[in-house]
Amino acid sequence: MAAFLNSAAASTTNKGKSSAYYGATLAKDKNNPVFQALNSEIKIIYNHIKKRSDPKYIKPDNESCSRCSDTIFELWNRFEPKLQKNIYYKKLLEMGDTLLSMKEYKLALWQCYERYLLRFDCGNFLDISEGRELEEIFFSDGFETEESGFTFRALMGKSICLYQMIKGNDDKLQNKQSVDKCLQILSFLRLLMQIILPKERLCWLIYNGSIHIYTISRHLMSLGHSAQVLEYVIWASVCMETSIPLVSVKYLTWRSTLYTAVCQCYYDCKSPQHAEAFARRGLAKINELNQLERMSNSVQSPQSTVAFRQATIKMAIMVFKRSVFETRRKPKGLLRPKTRANYKDVVNGGWPRTLTEKLMNEMFEGSAAQFLALIETLTDSNRRIILTGPPAQDNEPEILDVYVELFMAGQELLAGGGGLKPSGPKAQSVIGMPPLSGVTEFTSLMESAVLGIDGIPIHSVIKFMKLAFNYEYWDLFDNLVEPVRAYLSITSVANYQWYEKLLELLLAMEKLSHSKKQSKKKETGNEEVPEDEHPPLNPNVASAPGTSMKSTSMNDDHINLADILLSIISGPFQKKDIEMDIIVDSALILWNKCKTVFHKYQTGSVENPRYIQKMDQPYKWMYLLDTVHQTLCWCGISSVDPSLMAEVVIRLAMLYESSAYLDTSDGLRLRKESVSEGKSSSDPSSIFPKIIKEKSGMKDSKTTLTDIGLTEINHSRISMMSSPANLTAKRQLDQAKSILELGLKDMSYARQAVALNDGKSIADVCWVKSVLNDTSKLLPGELNPEVFSHQMNQEVSEVDEDCHGDDLVPDSMKESATTVWNTVKDLHLELILMYHRVCLKLASLKQLDASSKPKPVNSKTKVKENKEEAQIDSNKILKSGEDYENVLNVEDLTTQCKKNYIYKALLFMENALLSTSGVSYNGKQKKLLEESLALIQKAQLEEKRTFLENRSYPEDVRPSKVPPPPILMCRTDTTMVFKPATFIPVTGEKVAWFRIYARNSTGSNVKVRLNDYHLPGTGNQVPVGHDEITVSGLIPNERYVFAVSAYDGSGKMIGGIGETSKPILASHPLPILMTYAFLAQISYQVGYYDVTRQAFDVLWEHFIMEKPAPCGVTHITPVKKDFKLTLHK
Repeated sequence: MAAFLNSAAASTTNKGKSSAYYGATLAKDKNNPVFQALNSEIKIIYNHIKKRSDPKYIKPDNESCSRCSDTIFELWNRFEPKLQKNIYYKKLLEMGDTLLSMKEYKLALWQCYERYLLRFDCGNFLDISEGRELEEIFFSDGFETEESGFTFRALMGKSICLYQMIKGNDDKLQNKQSVDKCLQILSFLRLLMQIILPKERLCWLIYNGSIHIYTISRHLMSLGHSAQVLEYVIWASVCMETSIPLVSVKYLTWRSTLYTAVCQCYYDCKSPQHAEAFARRGLAKINELNQLERMSNSVQSPQSTVAFRQATIKMAIMVFKRSVFETRRKPKGLLRPKTRANYKDVVNGGWPRTLTEKLMNEMFEGSAAQFLALIETLTDSNRRIILTGPPAQDNEPEILDVYVELFMAGQELLAGGGGLKPSGPKAQSVIGMPPLSGVTEFTSLMESAVLGIDGIPIHSVIKFMKLAFNYEYWDLFDNLVEPVRAYLSITSVANYQWYEKLLELLLAMEKLSHSKKQSKKKETGNEEVPEDEHPPLNPNVASAPGTSMKSTSMNDDHINLADILLSIISGPFQKKDIEMDIIVDSALILWNKCKTVFHKYQTGSVENPRYIQKMDQPYKWMYLLDTVHQTLCWCGISSVDPSLMAEVVIRLAMLYESSAYLDTSDGLRLRKESVSEGKSSSDPSSIFPKIIKEKSGMKDSKTTLTDIGLTEINHSRISMMSSPANLTAKRQLDQAKSILELGLKDMSYARQAVALNDGKSIADVCWVKSVLNDTSKLLPGELNPEVFSHQMNQEVSEVDEDCHGDDLVPDSMKESATTVWNTVKDLHLELILMYHRVCLKLASLKQLDASSKPKPVNSKTKVKENKEEAQIDSNKILKSGEDYENVLNVEDLTTQCKKNYIYKALLFMENALLSTSGVSYNGKQKKLLEESLALIQKAQLEEKRTFLENRSYPEDVRPSKVPPPPILMCRTDTTMVFKPATFIPVTGEKVAWFRIYARNSTGSNVKVRLNDYHLPGTGNQVPVGHDEITVSGLIPNERYVFAVSAYDGSGKMIGGIGETSKPILASHPLPILMTYAFLAQISYQVGYYDVTRQAFDVLWEHFIMEKPAPCGVTHITPVKKDFKLTLHK
């Protein structure tokens, strides 16, 4: 309401004197009271933004989320009439640049740059594709005016703000729309530089534009989009060459950076011939500039010398990266035997020993430059460090020899050879020279290379070791790993802590490498390698009480890898400082081992936990799976592969649930049967006999990220061995509940990260089945062309006659992508179902604990063959005094579902299934299943209404007094994206801004008002032309209503607040058909076949098309003579 009053009072405020009244023509006049008031208020705004950006700042409850936006909006509404036009534009853009530097991109874009650009009727400026059109819209008066500089400044600022907003919402650019928008921004920047290029006076814009293009392109290149940004990086490089003021030594370093980016794009696209050609072209340009500098009378400064050396080294590396292989390649028509060179005699020779070292010695000066060229040559963006493998087997023998020579040269450089040292015989590390004699304290390899000195920093050595590991040069890796670990241990640098842990992880992965095992067998004459051949990774850590480090369980390579992964995610490492790909790949390798085991034993039935008893060492695999779950959650893999994360969560939660089932009466009966049959090898007492005796000193297993503490590897092993053998049923169900809660959060985040704002992913209406006039063909349409899409059939009355189904399905989703994301939605629903089942089991235990307290077991009267098992069961099963304060009952679980019909239906289904007491169903089960069916039907109607109301808007919009309701474009559980509907005021005013308001739909008089702007995203002034208004901070499973208000260019509201929308549920669209499938399954298990038949009929009608009516076409066939067959005798 305050914002409305401020804008309404703008007319009275604007009646003050203007700055021209006081005789001021420059904004620097300190005596002008208008400038003084403006600067004072701007300073207050900056101070508040700085205060708000402080991590310790706590926003007051009564403060709106749009306070800064309202303040700036009201500020310019008041001062625009008081300032001269050029001074107003200058102040406006100065604030935009300041807000941009303060990382307030949304405020800078909407309140400054967009406010300046409102004077141009351009619509979406990213849609401009021709330079002439751009000049007609923004530069109709030419480029020589003062306002043209303001316009260039505003367009550049708007482009950068748009990119930063995209990056802030989707840093990894997982959403296809994010990539498309980034490419549109690059295209616009190229178009802007195109019209500036002939104007030397505006060369600073060429320089700034090249920086912006490189920044965006580099981000896209790191995410695998090199082929799409190649043309833009080439354009930036050519522009720097074409602009005469920029062809100087001052900008040579930046030009070489652009050249290197172009070459790297070519190498990423596997076009090394183009990369080498462009690098040689860059060398020629650098040589031309060097000759011009020598011809001039100016004295060459040290800075220019460094610039020339750095640029030359960069281009020479790009040339060497391909030349080192191509110079060794033989002609294809030459017939030659495939033989490999023998390097045993070459190792002890003098530098340079091989053809590769000779080429390296000719092109680069100093070991730093030579090692830098070697690292860049071996680096391949298409390879991952943990996924080891030799160079491509189809390569020619000469090419494979080059790789061997490169690693030999690297080992020689690390030992202190090569570089500036004279050629000749030199002692190698094998005869006494330390392997790290060439390592120095320099922090940058490029700085050392530019100075032309010898010396390699330790982080470059680590990178070289990772490459040796990746290419499976095990001997080189093993020879360097211990000296490097010793070097890191004596160096007190905080960043080296990650390097130590990385080497520890690589050593653990080396033991699991299949190729390393094969090479060991060859060396030992096919003899088995003893398990204790390698010493423990950390011999200083003492073994656990009652454990043996020589046991199979403690020396298990998979357990060692799991311990290291847990130490990483629970250690002091930050995600931005480590290589996440290595952690993810290690966890995925561990997951592949677990998946093979669980696919063999785990059937998916919770009530049949016999598979736990059939597994060999089940709690070991449970620990490994738990480690995989924690690691993948820490890495955020759910946003990349949500189906993988869902499978891990389901299997781990099912393990805990099945283990808890063994503590029930039915589970005890299964245990007695297994004991009578004979002790299984998977029994905890038989797997870890010594650990069971010392169970009192064990820790519980950690399954969520908040449970992970700074524990030692030793404790994590004890946790693995004790879990879940010494946990009660209640604590095991708590673990399963925590796992499922975290899995649901990850799934929600994954679906939100890739949801498209196209208006087709707002509801699940795949159950709608109808046909066109031709009943033999269905019209497939989809809700989301990129992710979470369904194939639906639109109704006849709502589909145009010239509409084709193939037009509604994009090419990228016509094959398997649709199926994949439909599976993700089904897995999301299954996670919800499992979560309700676990919560109901906990509620049942709570009710059982409240009704009867178990008595302690007298071990003397209890006869069992195994006294240790009796002790475990007495502590685990009959333990009383469990804490059930945080366990919700059925009523609380129903309230927790709020207004989501699908959630309630799944809860009622599971409640009916767990309420089975006899052979036939009871009245409670009947009521619950009927309510579930009714809730699903309500959800159907709600989803259909949401889709139809927001799918489109009539084209013939009539003038109205207030804006219509906004159009929903995307819906998640915490965020909704809207598009303002077309609004034509009856007064004829031009709309310049929109504001959106939102509130919860509870209450009798549900109507949005002007003071409903407390949710993030509400109350902000959004310029016309922006089709996306995001409202976040929604409470999941609640319903909200929305409305917009319109403002003219002076900030005055047009009419009043707009019409209120229908209530919209804050939830991801959940699959209706899958819910019917669960209902059919559960009702069949209960025995209530009436509901089963109704649910099955819905599925049958969706998948089975009705028989088409016979067509009325008459076929006329001519009369033919009867066919006669004559037999030859």
